[in-house]
Amino acid sequence: FRQNWLTQGALRFVGRRYIDTANTLVLPSYKVVDADIRRSLSDRMAVDFRVSNVFDALFPYNFTGNGLGGGNWNVGAPRSFEVSLTTGF
Repeated sequence: FRQNWLTQGALRFVGRRYIDTANTLVLPSYKVVDADIRRSLSDRMAVDFRVSNVFDALFPYNFTGNGLGGGNWNVGAPRSFEVSLTTGF
């Protein structure tokens, strides 16, 4: 990209999964995009800017049943931003 800059991205794809032992109930597939930009400030210091779930997708990543036919879909984290400073000694 440029000297002292680094860009990264990730595409997570999870296909549909069965959520019962009879393989009749399906948890749908989903895609999530993440992005990261790093700026090196010196040989031992860098600052990172991260965005998780760039498009703010609503997706079920898990299912927990109660054993009586009911249960809960666990949804993934919404879009989030993170800034971090990394330093070495």
